[in-house]
Amino acid sequence: MRLTLRTLLAYLDDILEPAQAKEIGEKIHESPFATSLVNKIQDVVRRRRIAAPELSGPDSSPDPNMVAEYLDNTLPADAVAELERICLESDPHLAEVAACHQILTLVLGEPVHISSELREHMYSQGAIASPEEPEAGEGQPSRTPKVAAVGVEAAVRRTSPEPAGASLEDRLPPRSAHQSKWRNTVLALIGAIVLGVWMFSLSEYFQPEQRVVSTQQPEQQLPAGAVEDNSPEEEATSEEIEGTEVEPELETTLAAIEPPDLSQESAEALPPMPAEPEPLPNQDSEPLMEKPEPGDTETAEIDTEQAPPEESIEIAAVPEVVPDPDAFTPPEKPEPPVPVLPDPFNLQYVSNSGILVRHLVAVDDWDVLPRRSLLFPGEEFACPEPFDARLTVGDKQQVAEVVLLGGTRVTSLGASEFSRFGFAITQGRLVLSSRSEDAESGPVSLRLRIRDDEWKLDLLTPDTVVGIEVIPVTPTGVGDMAGATEYGGGIQLQSGSVRLTSFPDEQTVELRPEQGLLTFSSEPGDSLPEPEAASDVPDWLVSGGALSPVEQRLAVRYENEFIIDQPISECIRPVVKDRRPQNSELAAKTLALTGRLEGLVDALSVSHEETRIAAIEGIRNWLLLDEENGPRLNIELQDRFREDDAATINRLLWGYSSDDAKNEFTATELVNWLEHDQIAVRELAAYYIHKLTNRSFGYRAGLNPKDREPNVRRWREHVERTGALVSE
Repeated sequence: MRLTLRTLLAYLDDILEPAQAKEIGEKIHESPFATSLVNKIQDVVRRRRIAAPELSGPDSSPDPNMVAEYLDNTLPADAVAELERICLESDPHLAEVAACHQILTLVLGEPVHISSELREHMYSQGAIASPEEPEAGEGQPSRTPKVAAVGVEAAVRRTSPEPAGASLEDRLPPRSAHQSKWRNTVLALIGAIVLGVWMFSLSEYFQPEQRVVSTQQPEQQLPAGAVEDNSPEEEATSEEIEGTEVEPELETTLAAIEPPDLSQESAEALPPMPAEPEPLPNQDSEPLMEKPEPGDTETAEIDTEQAPPEESIEIAAVPEVVPDPDAFTPPEKPEPPVPVLPDPFNLQYVSNSGILVRHLVAVDDWDVLPRRSLLFPGEEFACPEPFDARLTVGDKQQVAEVVLLGGTRVTSLGASEFSRFGFAITQGRLVLSSRSEDAESGPVSLRLRIRDDEWKLDLLTPDTVVGIEVIPVTPTGVGDMAGATEYGGGIQLQSGSVRLTSFPDEQTVELRPEQGLLTFSSEPGDSLPEPEAASDVPDWLVSGGALSPVEQRLAVRYENEFIIDQPISECIRPVVKDRRPQNSELAAKTLALTGRLEGLVDALSVSHEETRIAAIEGIRNWLLLDEENGPRLNIELQDRFREDDAATINRLLWGYSSDDAKNEFTATELVNWLEHDQIAVRELAAYYIHKLTNRSFGYRAGLNPKDREPNVRRWREHVERTGALVSE
C-alpha cells in the first residue's frame, strides 16, 4: 500500500485492515517526513483558534466540493496531487480534511438510527390510498393498466387498499424481509436452471444422431426376423422417438414452470402437457454394432482402412536443453525481522517565559510554539537568544529535564532500539539533568546525533547533570564544503556520571567528576577521545540558562516582537532595522539561527555594527548546511546589490584561510576594500583582517571617510612592511 495523505488519515482513524495498518505503521516509522506529517496532522486538529479556509478570494482554493470528492475517493488523480500539496502547505486546509475524515469515520462507522417521530413524519409525506375507491363505470375507461399475466397479482396487490388497522411501521418492510425475498428469488432461479439443464440432457438422450456410431463403418444388417417381429405398436413408438424435437419440449417444460397466464390468449397458446412421460427405449434391445473379437480379421481390415500407412505422423526431434550456469539465481536471503521499538517519551515545553520556535517543513518557515505544547519526533526546534527553553521528558513520571540555551537548534529523534528519546544537534548548547528517583530502574538513555556521528548517552546516576556544546565550522574559501561534516565543542560533566557509546563501532567512554570533559574530534569518524580533567565548569552549565537582571529586561522587551500567528520571516525580519541596537542584533541572530537568508542580507547593510557581524556569522554558518545554499546566496546577492558588489560580497562571505593571510595580493585586496563605498564590503573586510591578525588599528566600518583614512593608512603601511597581513 502506498504511503499517501489519504492512507495516513485512514491509519490515524483506524479504518485499515490489520495487515495494512501494520504496513503503513512501518512505513511511517521509516520515513521522518511521514512521522513529521502525522504529528502535524494531530497538532492542527487539536489546535485552538485555527483559521478556517476562505470561501472566496485568492486563498479559497480548493473548492469544498473538491474536498468532498477527495474524502469520497472520487477525485481524479491529477486533482488529488494538487489538493494534497495545498494541504501540506496550509494548516487550515490540512485541519479541514483531517477533521472531516475523522467525523465521517465516526458517523459512517455506526448504523443510522431512525426515530419513531422521524418515521411517522416520512410516512405522512406520501399519499395513502383510500380504503373505499369507486369502481370504474361501464362508460368510463379503466385506470388499471393491462399487464402481463405474471404481473397481475402484483398489480392487484398495489391497487388493493390496506386494512384500516395496519400500523405505519408495517408499510416499510424491514431489511430482513427484502433479504428473504431476494433469497427466495435466487433459490427459485437456481432450481429452474437445474431443472432446465436436466430436461435438456434428457432430450439429448432421445436424439437419433446419438444412435449412429460411425458413418465410415459398414452398416450392420439386422436379421429379417427382427424386423418382421416388430408389432405395429413398437413401430409407432419408434416413429414418435425419431420425429421428436428437443426445443419445443424444453420450451414447454419451462413454460410449465413459470406462473400461468390468466389471459385467454396465453392459455390457448400453451400446448397441453402430456399426462404420462414418454417411454424410454428398451435397454435390452440388440446393439447396433457388435464388439469385435480379438481374432476378427475383418475388423482388422477396417482399422487399416481408417488409418492408412502414408498418413503416419512424424515426431520432430526435441533438442537437449543444457542448463546455463550463469543463469542460476541463488535464493534470496530472508530479510532480518524489523525490531519492535518502544514508545517514545513525551517531550513537553514547560517554560513560563521565553520563546521556542518550530520549523514548518511544508512552508519552510518557523512559528512560535505555544507553552505547554508537546514536541513530536521528527520536528525541529530552535531557541533564540537571549531565551532558554525547558523541556520535561517522561510519561506518567518525569525521568529527565532538558534545557535549550539561547542560540540552540535541535531535532527531536524519538525512540530507537536503545532509547526512548534523543536529539540531533545542529548548533548551540543544551543541559541534561536526570530526574529519575528510582536507581533500580536503570540509567536514563538518549540518542545523540551530530552531523554524521551518533552516540548513546547514558545518565548513570539520578543526580547527573551534563552539558553538550556544538560549534559549527565555517568555510575558508569559495565553495569550500569540507567543514560540512565537521564541528567543534564537547561534553562536560557537572555532577554524577555518564557513559558515551559510539555507533556503529560501539566504543565506550565514561565521564566522572575527576575526568568530566570530552572534546569532540575535529575530523568525522575518528575514535572517541579520552576524557580529561576540566579546569573549571563554564558559566552556562552552572547557571543552567538563568539570565541576569539586565538580560531579563532585554528578553522581556525582545519577546514582545514575536507574534503567535505570524511566521518568523514576517514578524522578526523588520526588527533588524530597529533603531535599538540590542533588538536589531537579537533579530539578526534569530534569523541566522532559523536560516532566513533574505533578512540576513538586509542586516548586512544596517547601521548597527553588532547586527552586521551577527549577519556575517549567521550566513557563514548557514552556507555549510546544504550544498544548494551557495547558489542561493549568489542569486540573493545579485538581486540586492550591483553585479560587481554582489560578486565581492559573495567572495568575502566564503572566508579566508590562514594561508591567505600570508599572501601579499590577498592582504592588499582586503585593505583596499576597507575604503569601499558599500558598508557591507567594508565590514566584511574588517571582519577578516581582525580575525586573521587579531588586530584592528581602531578601524570601524561605520565611520565616515575622514575618520577611516588614518586607520586605513596604518594597514597599508603594515602590509608594505611585512609583505602580508601575517608574516611567515
